[in-house]
Amino acid sequence: MPGLYEIDSGLNPRDEEDPAIGHFMAFADLNSDMYTDIVALSEDGSYLNLFYYNPVHMRFFLGNEVHTTDCSTITNVVVGRSPTHLRIFVTCKASSGSTIVRFFDRTDYGYDELKTFLTIERDSQPFIADINGDFLEDVMFTEPNSVKISVAYQGVSNGDEVMITRSFFDSVPLAKAEPDCITRGPSQVRLTSPHSASLIDIDGDCLSDLFLTVEDVTSGRKYYEIWQRRETATNLDISGAAPVQQSAKSKAQRKVEDEDEETPSNMLTGQQSFCLISREDMPQGTHNLISLVDVDRDGMVDMVYAKQTGGPIEIFTHFNRLPNQSHVQDQKNATPGLGFSVKHICAETNRPVKDLKDIFIPPNQANGLIGPDGVSRSDLVLMSVPFRGDSDIEEISSADPQKMPGRIHFGDVASDGFPDIMMTVENRNGTSTTHILMNDPCNKHICNLAAKEAKRRVFV
Repeated sequence: MPGLYEIDSGLNPRDEEDPAIGHFMAFADLNSDMYTDIVALSEDGSYLNLFYYNPVHMRFFLGNEVHTTDCSTITNVVVGRSPTHLRIFVTCKASSGSTIVRFFDRTDYGYDELKTFLTIERDSQPFIADINGDFLEDVMFTEPNSVKISVAYQGVSNGDEVMITRSFFDSVPLAKAEPDCITRGPSQVRLTSPHSASLIDIDGDCLSDLFLTVEDVTSGRKYYEIWQRRETATNLDISGAAPVQQSAKSKAQRKVEDEDEETPSNMLTGQQSFCLISREDMPQGTHNLISLVDVDRDGMVDMVYAKQTGGPIEIFTHFNRLPNQSHVQDQKNATPGLGFSVKHICAETNRPVKDLKDIFIPPNQANGLIGPDGVSRSDLVLMSVPFRGDSDIEEISSADPQKMPGRIHFGDVASDGFPDIMMTVENRNGTSTTHILMNDPCNKHICNLAAKEAKRRVFV
């Protein structure tokens, strides 16, 4: 039966007899045994507990504690890769008051802290993802002076692991100029805090595009940007980059691993070329939080956000205007199946930018498409008000000690292939409740005839 079930994992983050478990921060295979493990933050926020899954006992057991050199409070954890190890990226507040990103690489002895670290804008969060398409996580962040977005890229130069930092907007070929690309914009920008950032295929060509929320430092205006990845192999010379300062244990293990490996090139290669195709004002009342998810299961990601401007919480869905390539091929009598080629699934890459603009109807036009009765006049923007008339609900809840606004979370609760929403809301009496919003076909209370015929979906 579809639904939510409670499973005994052997851990209870609120167990009074074992308070060291703390808060769950990340889930990943931490020891390469093909089982998912858990990274938990200690109750005081100063160190991490790594719990490894034991398939024999079907329980999680404490494996390692990860302590930082000068972090007073850990605020974010991401598990990724370095050129030779599993790597944990830890964002924290240093004892000096600055915000830094530290790196921990896996060895035979657990996870060791690297001496190299990044200093980022105070109280900000980085975006950790494979920006340049070389299968290694990079770190996008706002510089401490808060006027420039940079990326720290991983690589290998002369046999040493390196990390080289470049401005995202100014460096070539990171944002290769093309006709029709947006080239003018704010001269001084930062990632919004909080920010929405994602590497995801927005235009259906099977290459990951970049979605960012940024703030003009001068005016304070906030935007979301869509950077389309172009299929252009590019290189970045990293021969002059300083080696990453590793611990003695990491160096010893790296030496053993390198004996049978060829020394990599001093060029950082990948699909680094991006074209900025959209910059739109952020909708008010969203706290810069936008999700990208395929709501109607047509193979194209849609844009969803919760909005609250003094009244009830509103859920807006902006549907992707571009057709999915498999649907186009199906209309041409192509035969899908196991032998369906990539050409039948992926749209053409490097299409003219003019054909890709306005993928989503801009949020500042959304309210004009919703009638006074709440029914949309368009099949491309739908709004639902799941808690209409409930005066007890105040806002979306967040248990974040940094007082970050609450988010909506997506998952297929009904096991029907469509993403549903889970959200926790704060009530005016100080309590909080968790709600599941189901992803249902269009109904007459929200959708017009065009939306029904297009098989759009709403959250109720």
